[in-house]
Amino acid sequence: MQLLLFLCSIVYTSITTLVLSLIIPFHVLLRRLVFSRVVPSSFGDGAEPISLYEGTVYHQRRYPIHHSFKLQVRYALIDLDRVPHVPSNHLSPDEARQITDTNGPM
Repeated sequence: MQLLLFLCSIVYTSITTLVLSLIIPFHVLLRRLVFSRVVPSSFGDGAEPISLYEGTVYHQRRYPIHHSFKLQVRYALIDLDRVPHVPSNHLSPDEARQITDTNGPM
C-alpha cells in the first residue's frame, strides 16, 4: 500500500511540475504584453542599475503534517557596476571582486 501511495505521489508531483512549468512562458509573455513600458535610462544602454521584482512564493508541505502558505515578496536587484556612487562604508564592485576572488559582474 505504501508503494502505491509513493508511486501516486511521484506521478502527481511530476504532472503538477510539468503543468506549472508550461504555464510559466505564457505568464511571462502575458506580463510583457500587458505591462510593457519603456523606462528612460541615464546610462545610455537602456539598463537601469536597480530592478524591482514582485511576486508570490507558495510553499506546501504534505508530510508529516499537511501545511501550506503564500508569501508576497519583493526583491530589489542592484547592479553594483552601474550605481552612480558607492557610500564610503560599503564595498565597491572592485573590492567585492577582490574579496570573492572573481572577475564577473556584480
